[in-house]
Amino acid sequence: MRLPRRPQFSKEYAKAMEQVRANTAKNKISQEATAVSSAIISATQDEAQVLVFVNQETSSERTKAEQVVRNRSVVDLVREDGAWAIVGVDALG
Repeated sequence: MRLPRRPQFSKEYAKAMEQVRANTAKNKISQEATAVSSAIISATQDEAQVLVFVNQETSSERTKAEQVVRNRSVVDLVREDGAWAIVGVDALG
């Protein structure tokens, strides 16, 4: 297995989070995500691909709405300087 290096991932993530931050402040949104389970898809000593099951709880003070969404994501990891680093995340829904 050879995972693709995605150096643009951190830039993509930062850009997406700018938009999320603005919407969160505007609508007074609170969100908590909990990884409830995971499974290794493939792994070597320096790379891994993991399926992560995530429960995402969202509430809005402004609208009083509450929602729980159960998501799955494939997380690509590489070992850098002895620590695991996320190099990609693909949401499956």
